[in-house]
Amino acid sequence: MIHASMLVGRYKTNLMARPFRCGAVNCWLACLAALAFAVAAHAQPNDRPRTPVVVSDGQHVWFFQSAGIAENSRVIVLHHGPRHAEGQAEQASIVEDMPEAALAVDSRLYCIFRGKRNPAGGFQNRSVSTVRAEAYDPRSRAWVYEPSPRARTVADLPGEGRISGFVADGREPLVLLTELPGTGQGDSSEIETAEAPDSGAESGVPQLLRLALPRGEWERVALPPDVHAADRLALVAGVKPMLLVSAPSGRSGAYLLEPDLTWSAQNVEIAAERVIDSALYDGQSYAALSSDVAGELEIVLLRPPSVYPIARVQTPSASTRLIDFGVSLSLATASPEGDRLSVTPLDVETGKTGEVIELRQRLRPAFEDFSLLVLVGALLFASLIMFIFRPADPARMNVTPPKSARIAEPRRRAVALLIDLLPSALLAGLVLDVPLRSVFDIAHMPMRAQHIEQSWPMMLMFLICIGHSTLSELLWGRTLGKALMDCWVVGTNGQRAGVTGILVRNAMKFVALNVPLLFLFVYINQYRQRLGDLAGRTIVVTHHDGPEPADASIDREA
Repeated sequence: MIHASMLVGRYKTNLMARPFRCGAVNCWLACLAALAFAVAAHAQPNDRPRTPVVVSDGQHVWFFQSAGIAENSRVIVLHHGPRHAEGQAEQASIVEDMPEAALAVDSRLYCIFRGKRNPAGGFQNRSVSTVRAEAYDPRSRAWVYEPSPRARTVADLPGEGRISGFVADGREPLVLLTELPGTGQGDSSEIETAEAPDSGAESGVPQLLRLALPRGEWERVALPPDVHAADRLALVAGVKPMLLVSAPSGRSGAYLLEPDLTWSAQNVEIAAERVIDSALYDGQSYAALSSDVAGELEIVLLRPPSVYPIARVQTPSASTRLIDFGVSLSLATASPEGDRLSVTPLDVETGKTGEVIELRQRLRPAFEDFSLLVLVGALLFASLIMFIFRPADPARMNVTPPKSARIAEPRRRAVALLIDLLPSALLAGLVLDVPLRSVFDIAHMPMRAQHIEQSWPMMLMFLICIGHSTLSELLWGRTLGKALMDCWVVGTNGQRAGVTGILVRNAMKFVALNVPLLFLFVYINQYRQRLGDLAGRTIVVTHHDGPEPADASIDREA
């Protein structure tokens, strides 16, 4: 504490005595204040769903795994398809968050993400992303995905209402938006049935939208004429999608969507609000209904006008979904972290459940491990730099610090580096739309990550830090962190560091940031030089307790 007080006191004295010599500090403090203001203005409350989602089209199973911190973190898309080993799934893509709803059709995955909350109330438009399993590569025993590595965004959906069904009409996605429970959305006496040209032609709920694949636009599909806003609606998967309707009077019915987008009435007595999930299996429509017993699902076969009970099953989680697993109709439950998927086959003839199958992300071979590539690449780059510039032997090196200066301690330099990383982290989080703690997540360090997507926030922080450090040292001989910790960079001859030396030491700093163990080199060097200082022939110095040296060889006049 005494040492820190002395440093702060000396720095304040220097500022008062030389008001025009702190250009670097004033410049970077102003930039940091502006950046902090931008981050605060950009921050939004997190109202996005975090419940794991599972979908399947009979051949391809997709589920999601959180890639770090629960709120606002990137999410990994895991895929299990034909020719995958039993119990294994592989990483297919990265999406912005856990989807609000998802759909698998024709080896393609569609994800709907809830929009951010508007300050005036409600939510912004929902974003929709898609990724496709294109082909299986037998050499790598993995699928090739399009696009890769990040899912492609398609047309947005309205932000109002809730999703009461996301199914496929042939190969085209079909989504039903209904009013939120306990709200007055859609309180008109009857729904407009005239078909609109697109989803933006009319606001409000309920509304049924279909993605027209050739144009990539959501089109409004007219609801049946006798559907009212007060009715409860649910959309069920099928060869012909089925709309279940429950009127406030207790009347229930259903409508089948014909290929020409007209409706045919069916007498199906199921309350729409009971529908939890639905699946198309072997050309038949199955639905999972809520039961009057807690933790129990009722599985039924919908064959209008009849409803056939299949089984009552106990579910370990509220996130259990009904999927077509190919060989059987199944119940799928993803773990809260999404790192594994439990699939329980269900015999539709007897209603009995089979042995649970677990799917986990397959371990990557060593050559696919991103952290190994980072290590090898960093060491090769460092070796190349050291070979080109051929630093002198530290034991024979003649180092002359400026007068009244001494070599800076490693702990002082470490604090300066952390200060320099802070504005870089704020800017990286702002650019990638992730929270600050996600940028500093140790699990996503390049040396620990299994995929480059996981390390993008931290690597962007490193690049920004290298950029502003290089610029600051070229202009003032010190960065913001070094200025606050009373340090600066000079050449080994005590004069101002040259342009080449500064560029080389900062290039090597990027290597050390990716492989932090290289920073330990300062402890085995008598002049506390890291590899970048050796290659650039520079040292980092600080003041003695006396006055600032007149020949510090740095023109810090701003």
